Amino acid sequence: MQRRDFLKMTGITVASTAALSSLSDAAPDAANAPPAAPQVETKIRTGPYLQDPATDAMTVMWMTTVPGYGFVEYGPTQQLGQKADATVDGLIQSNNVLHKVRLTGLKPGARCFYRICFQATPTFRSHKIEFGPTIYSAVHSFVTHALRRRIARKRACGS
Repeated sequence: MQRRDFLKMTGITVASTAALSSLSDAAPDAANAPPAAPQVETKIRTGPYLQDPATDAMTVMWMTTVPGYGFVEYGPTQQLGQKADATVDGLIQSNNVLHKVRLTGLKPGARCFYRICFQATPTFRSHKIEFGPTIYSAVHSFVTHALRRRIARKRACGS
């Protein structure tokens, strides 16, 4: 049987086979390609919230909708001026959705202003990391524990 006769029997016209062959030439694996991942809006999902307070330190945590690099800008005034990020064994953490940054070296009983910052990592491979635009939260503040309050509490307890 000739090809054209077969195509006529199946109801496929020559014009549609040409269109099909041009599609198969353009993207031979298009039929086998996995479906595209749905696009998730890059934003801060939860937080910031404070954990593990100390007289000279505080942990700031937050969650994001996509993995990325998170850091905290902080300082004694609303102009901030300092930056901290999370490291594990000397490596900066840059592909997380749960972010945890410890601020250290703070003054006891002092107000500290901070904001969380985040950059999505749409491409995260060992040889190539791409960062998206930086997303900032509003500026927040907290007050560290005062050292004298802890001493006064110990004296009140008879220690």
